[in-house]
Amino acid sequence: MHTSGLTIRREVYEQIGPFREGYSYGEDDEFYARAAWVTTAGYVDRVLSRKRNHKESLIHAPQNALRNDRQILELAEIQAEYYVADPHLRRILERKIRDCAVGYCWHLIVSGEISEARKALRKYRALYPLHPAFYRLMLRSLFAPRRV
Repeated sequence: MHTSGLTIRREVYEQIGPFREGYSYGEDDEFYARAAWVTTAGYVDRVLSRKRNHKESLIHAPQNALRNDRQILELAEIQAEYYVADPHLRRILERKIRDCAVGYCWHLIVSGEISEARKALRKYRALYPLHPAFYRLMLRSLFAPRRV
């Protein structure tokens, strides 16, 4: 859902607060999750607005992929702290964090940010020691060209 399709009651907004500042990607999903945590949601089953996507947009431009991955990962980690009391949501967010971390580490490697990639890989490999993607990415980082 894009933000032009959102209607929210003032009392819900006052309870959850605004979008998190400093993010240009994923902040709407995190906002919706906070709203869903405190109230029920509904929808109108008709097209009321349209969103145009193009490759130069902030979200879809290839040069923003690394930043977008980093932001969605940070927001997922914030959410995991926020929903720590709910084991079901915590499990969902742990999978989201793991999958976002894989994408983030991959983008670091292909961007030539090898030392940053290895640092992130050590962190997430320690958190998810049974997930093979982190081992494959660590191996790939050994042979990837560094950014000059």
